[in-house]
Amino acid sequence: MFFVGVLAFLFAGDATAQSQAPQIFFEQDGRGTAIVMIADWGNDTSSWLHILPYLRDHHQLIRYDVRGQGRSEAAANGDYSLEAHRDDLGRVLDGLGLERVHIVAAGLNARIAIAFAHGSPGRVRSMALLNPHLAWTRDELSWWDRFLDAYDRVGEPSLGEYTALFIERWFGTVFANREPWVTPFYDLMLRRQAPDALITSIRWWLSTDLALDTERRVTVPVLLVRSDRGGPAVGEPRLRQAFPRMRQIRINESGRLPQIDAPRKLGPELAALFGEIDRTEPE
Repeated sequence: MFFVGVLAFLFAGDATAQSQAPQIFFEQDGRGTAIVMIADWGNDTSSWLHILPYLRDHHQLIRYDVRGQGRSEAAANGDYSLEAHRDDLGRVLDGLGLERVHIVAAGLNARIAIAFAHGSPGRVRSMALLNPHLAWTRDELSWWDRFLDAYDRVGEPSLGEYTALFIERWFGTVFANREPWVTPFYDLMLRRQAPDALITSIRWWLSTDLALDTERRVTVPVLLVRSDRGGPAVGEPRLRQAFPRMRQIRINESGRLPQIDAPRKLGPELAALFGEIDRTEPE
């Protein structure tokens, strides 16, 4: 059964916090052990469309949009910190009555999954990280500085005005030229989101890198997926220290989002990971 809903999470005992807690949009279908899916920045739940057939026969699939992204509400207090995102993930699990889950997370928003698993490892059965962005390079910061400067000067338009720019950054031109659905798909995805919330959130992300206490070793099994255009692996050694049960695969001829441009390669890898954990480490 396919289900679409909104979770309104309230903090007990704090009226101010209650009024500021954003509603979180989610989709849910399939049956079996739960997999929570967190899309990359600027993407929404629809970015998982091509991966779902590989997983839904044996798993319950929960896709949610992080605060200020997709169809989830913006943060009333403007808080897009990693801590706020991490707490939202915990509330998604609590709101759906899920104690332990698999997690698959992409790009910049993979930091949410990493921080949650590092702080609450008992709630994570395993984790797949798709080209996780852990730290900023000087070139990346320069690119975003130029983008944000142009965005401010143009007068804060819809992000759909930058569809081609983001497609080039995420995929390169070869895939987009070969698959004519990509440009209209991303144009719609970017235009239907609130640009002010997305821009505010990327400013938060740009202000920090992912900090991990590598003295704390977490034994959650992790699959690290890297692609040809997957971006820099800055910060990866610290990730491996914090999560020693990590193995890596590489998906060639893929951009930063293999769930979009390489689902036939990624899908079986995810199904094998989650299926193996379910068989060898049951609830």
